Amino acid sequence: MSVDVDLPVIPLGEESTWQTLQEHLAKARAVSRFARTDSGLVFALRHADVDAILRSDEFEFGDLIASFGRYDGVFYDWWHRTISSFNPPQHTRLRRLLGGAFTPKRLKPQRQAITDIVNEALDPCLEKGYVEAKDFAHVIPLRVMGDVLGIPREQHALYEDLTQMVAMGFQNGTAEDPELVKSVDDAVIKLGEYSRTVIEEKRRNPGPDLITAMLEERDGVERLTEQELLDHIIFMLFAGHDTTKSALPIAMMLLAKYPDQTELIRQNPDLAKDAVDEITRFEPAVLFTTRQPITDIVWKGQFLPKGIPVGQCLVSAGRDEEGMPDADTFNIQRGVYRPISFGSGTHFCLGVNLARLELEEAADPRHPYEQAGAGERAAVDAIQVGSWHQGAAHSARGTLRTIACRERMTHSCG
Repeated sequence: MSVDVDLPVIPLGEESTWQTLQEHLAKARAVSRFARTDSGLVFALRHADVDAILRSDEFEFGDLIASFGRYDGVFYDWWHRTISSFNPPQHTRLRRLLGGAFTPKRLKPQRQAITDIVNEALDPCLEKGYVEAKDFAHVIPLRVMGDVLGIPREQHALYEDLTQMVAMGFQNGTAEDPELVKSVDDAVIKLGEYSRTVIEEKRRNPGPDLITAMLEERDGVERLTEQELLDHIIFMLFAGHDTTKSALPIAMMLLAKYPDQTELIRQNPDLAKDAVDEITRFEPAVLFTTRQPITDIVWKGQFLPKGIPVGQCLVSAGRDEEGMPDADTFNIQRGVYRPISFGSGTHFCLGVNLARLELEEAADPRHPYEQAGAGERAAVDAIQVGSWHQGAAHSARGTLRTIACRERMTHSCG
């Protein structure tokens, strides 16, 4: 890979980097608009550059799975049949056919259901007196996506472990482990088999759910093919669970760590929407997404060769000091900032409206978090991660398992 050797280096391969990641990124931004990782991937660091590149017609979405060292197999083939792997015009067609299922109007009836799911998830926490952040954050998106797709609750357990195994396909090192590669491929196969039975059931008994909507959605006279429908049900089961389960404990941690901001929401619940913008700016659940130039290009003085992926570092962009006063201050009343944590441009997150609904509910202090033991001690013990979480939070009694960073799919899911 051709890189500028004079660029500052972000040593993602060193475990210690993850506990001080924002410091590394701030030092890099101080001397350059770009950095490179120790694996050679060039990162765009500034908010303006990340946003512009994501929107630019001079860049396209490249081979994400290849960046994790995988070039074939069931998982590879499935991903390359999903909307995230296509550029226009194929992407435009799929976006039209899938986008109608995720409009605010269609999702509006889900608000109360999501509220109920959050309260249900808190019930066992109230009994125990503390919140297991990883379990709490795991169950909410699992139930929400299952309900939205119209899958009965008793069947949710059939796919939850499989979606987590699919997530391993987006993790550095998986491609070097043949057993893990096989497990990821097998998970995609099993999810496909399960999704096929769900499609057959919805054809017999349609309902007010997203799978039925996708079966009925048309672009003129055109519909999704059977293979496209199958692939994107797998996609939604996985994408609707994986990233949100990382974003939810971050929201809990920040609202516990900054009680003055939580009090603002308590006084004015309408601020929950602004809180989601600030949470996803301040601590994004996704480190980066990639784009590649369609021709050789010089961008703000940096040569970017054709076809070589460039990482759009969302974690750095959210803390960029250019044009953003007090970027390192958590302030839900910031107002003027337009976050890009859900992406930007053509591949703006397809499920953003659903993800925001879940995060808004998590940010609503009217839920009995304090009674459930999710005070500052519990939440910070659960997510003691320095300035960036790097992965998933574990027990509220202090266990943390750091997970090597990878690009989470929700931010390239449309």
